[in-house]
Amino acid sequence: MTILREKKDMLITVLQAFCHDPLLEWGIERSQQHRQSLTKGSAVNQVKPADEVVFMVEERLIGKIVSPKVFKSRLTNVPMTIQGQVAKLIDIAKDERKLALMYVGWAPHF
Repeated sequence: MTILREKKDMLITVLQAFCHDPLLEWGIERSQQHRQSLTKGSAVNQVKPADEVVFMVEERLIGKIVSPKVFKSRLTNVPMTIQGQVAKLIDIAKDERKLALMYVGWAPHF
């Protein structure tokens, strides 16, 4: 976690390069045009899913616990220390309620 935080800028730059990949943008534009032609509605400015992912990675790298599915309403406002963030992530990973929701066939013990 320490190294990830130290190299945060480089990591975000690489992720943003993937977000602005022309091939990805062309595919998204084509699918958006198809959807708009089906709905015949006006274009709505939406945040790209890739930009949301980069935002969540940035938040995690400054020490916040962020997850789109599990902790949507519980974003921490104050960045945590590295030790605090790692301890919290371990606590979340050991939560029996979360473990009970896992796919039985995963069988990590084999």
